[in-house]
Amino acid sequence: MQPYSGKKHTDDVSDAYFLAELLRLDLLPTGHLYDRKLRPVRDLLRRRMMLVRQRTTLILSFKSLNERTLGERVPLARVKAMSPEDAQARFTADADQLLAGEQITLMDHYTDSITKIEKHILEVAEKSPAYQRLQEMPALAKFLA
Repeated sequence: MQPYSGKKHTDDVSDAYFLAELLRLDLLPTGHLYDRKLRPVRDLLRRRMMLVRQRTTLILSFKSLNERTLGERVPLARVKAMSPEDAQARFTADADQLLAGEQITLMDHYTDSITKIEKHILEVAEKSPAYQRLQEMPALAKFLA
């Protein structure tokens, strides 16, 4: 929230009055304190999101390398199923072979890490009554809940 710059007084009483007015007008943003037991899970969810972004970046980079070097598009399913050796065999230049192999290796590593994190999160979430209620809603996927 941006501080109000037009205030004439900057003492505690006027600040308290200003905050009370914002609260009364429902303009004061509120925060949520997570339960202490759920904070590590929230951090895992954030880490998972970061790993998914990094894996997506690697996938797009690999697809771009194929298009730029070989002039052909590679479907996502094929990229995900590729082994490092398969990726290296697609290229003739040593640098491209090394890059392709490392990208596939890193993608696989990220996928393994994401799977481990998801497994742990689901173990914790399945104990939560709120998660059970969300599972009853037909439109929500397992991980969206």
